[in-house]
Amino acid sequence: MRREDGGKPVLHVVAHLGGGVGRVLLNYLEAVRHGPRRHRLMCLDYANEEARARCAAASIPLADRLSERPEELAGALAEAAAAVVHWWNHPLMFKWLTGGRWPAARVLMWSHVSGRAAPQPITEALAAFPDLFAAASPVSLKLPALAEAAARNRARLLFSTAGVGHLAGAAPKAHHGFRVGYLGTVDYAKMHPDFIDLCLSAGLPEAVFAVAGGPEHEALRRETERRGVARRFEILGPVDDPQTFLSTLDVFGYPLNPDHYGTGEQVLIEAQAAGVPPVVLAGGAEEYVVEHGATGLAAPLAADYGPCLKQLHDEPEMRLKLSRQAAARAGERFGLEAFIEKFEALLAELMAFPKAARRWPGLSAPPRPWEMFLLSQGRAAPFFERTLAEGRPPGPVPPAWLSRSRGTVFHYADFFPEDERLRKCAGLLDGNTIL
Repeated sequence: MRREDGGKPVLHVVAHLGGGVGRVLLNYLEAVRHGPRRHRLMCLDYANEEARARCAAASIPLADRLSERPEELAGALAEAAAAVVHWWNHPLMFKWLTGGRWPAARVLMWSHVSGRAAPQPITEALAAFPDLFAAASPVSLKLPALAEAAARNRARLLFSTAGVGHLAGAAPKAHHGFRVGYLGTVDYAKMHPDFIDLCLSAGLPEAVFAVAGGPEHEALRRETERRGVARRFEILGPVDDPQTFLSTLDVFGYPLNPDHYGTGEQVLIEAQAAGVPPVVLAGGAEEYVVEHGATGLAAPLAADYGPCLKQLHDEPEMRLKLSRQAAARAGERFGLEAFIEKFEALLAELMAFPKAARRWPGLSAPPRPWEMFLLSQGRAAPFFERTLAEGRPPGPVPPAWLSRSRGTVFHYADFFPEDERLRKCAGLLDGNTIL
């Protein structure tokens, strides 16, 4: 098959390779490796062992630790047909984006976070940087920061999915009792801060709430013990076989932080494909993944979450109907083939742009780490400036801002320990309780 654009590759730049975004990207690259375009992967930080093995098996060129070799990355960018920047707020990604003038390139930025709130906001500068900006969820396209990009016809939707083929034939298995399960990030930056109370609000004393995932699963376990409800929860930590975990559930209970950063929510897609009807909170990206009343339930308010769980407990016929419809529709809505078609169309559109040099809007020189962090936080930046100036947080600190990763001041301080202001600000926030 003839290679497009003289055989020059499409460069995919990620902060690191692994986890949910890694599965989406690698599934796509494996599926199109014999297509008309070459693809090349470049990681600013690490690629995990699974990603390395998959790239080697599929002959996908992969390089990592490129933040240590910026000249190599700049050369690859100049030679590529186009670049896809896979965005979430990571210190090394922001350093690269704001580090100076780029060589001439075509750039698509694909945001894998919803961008609704710090520490993972989509800012006006971020949206203005590429030729095309793709959101992974319709919820992002409503953001004021994307209004100008939309007005210039530069904003697109590219819903991310890793496909559901691996779950073909999956179905819930017979088990004892009524089991509600959560699978994914265990951290109040992602899950609802009132997660325990929301589970218990169903008023089902015989129900068991199984929680699989990390990294803060031990903190959650201690909280259930402190509150005397540990017997109601199974805190499993990370699991090696998500499909087996899903098969033990009656309902997938997935109440998330209203300001969470997620978009495609792969575990929510997989739960539906496995025939486990989900209950979510309306208003976020998950509302677009779950079809209320058809494949699951979307509670309008947090107070409605428990009653939705109880409804599925009390009405097994409804639960079975949602289970069958969720499994049937998952392949139609989240199959890999439709996703590939949309991604390929977006790349074809990108190729029509002329290559252009670019610089981060408003910057004439690379910022220092503290200024870089503030730029990444958008409208939340004054909170951190006041924290530093006043010696204490000027108000309540959202749980998401206290994570040790995910674009927080702690994350930036870990990558730039020489920056005194980052270290001091992190220290001032460190007295807050974190899950």
